[in-house]
This record gives sequence, structure tokens and C-alpha cells, in this order.
Amino acid sequence: MSNYSLVKKSAVEGFKVTIVADSNDADYITTINTYTKKEFEDGIIGELIDLQENHSGHYQLEGFDYGYLDMPFCEHGCHSLESIEVEYTDAEGNVWDVSF
Repeated sequence: MSNYSLVKKSAVEGFKVTIVADSNDADYITTINTYTKKEFEDGIIGELIDLQENHSGHYQLEGFDYGYLDMPFCEHGCHSLESIEVEYTDAEGNVWDVSF
């Protein structure tokens, strides 16, 4: 006998963005956010590309100017990007890795 049960959920189409940043030499902070297809295509993907191409080096995160993304945050700021993962869930519940 199990102490829990599983309940099937309906698929929700959208993008899940996971960003991990270094805040203090191996103290990592993570944000996980979901966006609609419109939100993702109208602003999020552009900022993700800029973040990955221009601010992914050591101590380069401090200069990243974002408008849409919910970035990892701490009182003293995060200085370096550790990773970005993006998944897309379609209306049928299939999950896709998004590369850019």
C-alpha cells in the first residue's frame, strides 16, 4: 500500500525555462518559469539567445539587461550563468527539448 496516489493531469501547452546562476562561487540559484507560446516567441526567446550568446561567461551576467525573463536573484546579485534549459510541452502532452 502506497502513501500517495497519482492523478493524471491534462496537458498544458507551453514552454518551461530553467535558468541556473552562480551567486557566490558555487552557491547556485535557480528559476523555473512557464510561458505561453506567444510570450515565448514575443520576447523570451530573444532574451534567452542574447543571454546565451553574450552573457554566458564567468562574471558576465552582471551586465545582462533583461525585460521579460525572470532571472535568478539574490541580495548581492548573481554573477555567472551556469545553465539554461528549455522544454516545450505540446497540446498532446509530448515534451520536447528546445535548442537555440
